[in-house]
Parts: sequence; C-alpha cells; structure tokens
Amino acid sequence: ATASRPHASRDLQSNTHLYMLLSAVSVAVTVGSSRTTSSVRAGPARMVGSFDPASPVLTADDLRDGLSRALDGGLQRKHVALLGSTGSIGTQSLDIAREYPDYFEVVSLAAGSNVDLLAQQVAEFRPKVVGLADASKEQELRDRIRALGAAVPEIVAGPEGQTAVATAPGADTVVTGVVGCAGLLPTVEAIKLGRTIALANKETLIAGGPAI
Repeated sequence: ATASRPHASRDLQSNTHLYMLLSAVSVAVTVGSSRTTSSVRAGPARMVGSFDPASPVLTADDLRDGLSRALDGGLQRKHVALLGSTGSIGTQSLDIAREYPDYFEVVSLAAGSNVDLLAQQVAEFRPKVVGLADASKEQELRDRIRALGAAVPEIVAGPEGQTAVATAPGADTVVTGVVGCAGLLPTVEAIKLGRTIALANKETLIAGGPAI
C-alpha cells in the first residue's frame, strides 16, 4: 500500500477525504485542519506528522490524480458485494462508490449489528440483498429502512447473510472486509462463482490459505 510513511503537507484543505480502493488495497487519507498537523490513515493504523514531505506524495491532489488515471485506463464498471459495510473497510469502500458512481455500483451489503448505519447505507445505495449477522435486529433494520423512506430489499439474517450477499445476483466483485473467520465461507462461495475478490481480511487467508 502506498500509505506506509507518515508524510503530511501544510497546504492540505480542512476536512478533505479521499479514498482509493484498488483491488484488495484500501488507502485512506484523512486531512485535519490547515494547521501543521494532519493525519494519514491506512486501514486501522493512524500516524501523525508535522513536517513537509521530501517529495510530493500522499497529498490529496497526488492521490486523486493517481485514482483518476487508474479509472481512465479502461476500468469496467464494478458491481460490488460488500461484506462488513459498517466497518472501516466497508465505509471507505462506500466512499469510493459514492464519489465514482459511474465506476462502482453497490449490489449487496452485509453487516453485523449496526442497524442504524446499515439502514442509512441501504437508503442511499439501494442494494438488492442485505445480510445482517444479528438476527435479533432484523425487524429493527426493516423499521429503520422504512423510516428513511426507502424500499426494504431482500434481507437475509443470521450466519447465512454473508454468503447471500457474496453470491448476490449481479455482483462481480466481492469486498471482504469482515472481521475474523466470518469472511471465509462467503469468500469461498464467491470464488466458486468466478467473482473478483477484494480481500481485506487476513483471517480468511490464515484459516483457508491453500483453498483461497
């Protein structure tokens, strides 16, 4: 990943967020105020610096230019199934889909128990299939989606939800951002269907490395 060094720049604008999702790599740059301190975040790691970079890397303009050139290289539209939509990887992936709707369509979403955020995501991205690991909150999720004025999609609650999302009709790319071994079975099922796997879950490789 390109965000391996804590470089920062004084001239970055306040509250600018730019995210890159290239295959299984998710790079996020979070910019603080216009003071001399800003932060660079790669996955869950947070590094803070208060000095100018030796070369023009990791600035908002630099990352935006890199992503724009990648997208202009003939990238076909991706139809995304997102596992772990309310976590760090999931929310960053949705930021990409939000900023570049011509390149990314969200087909299905899966989350654990954060029905408040999941309902908001459903209302915004209108997925066809939604997985909810905490089956006890299924009705609450339905109520929250309706309260936001959105149509309730197919909801699969319980352990089967992740797999239903990974194998949802129309999806061609599966972003596996769930924690632990929960991503193993849905990833295997998605591979069987020939889908592209954007893997952001080390446990899936640790538990099923040879098979994956």
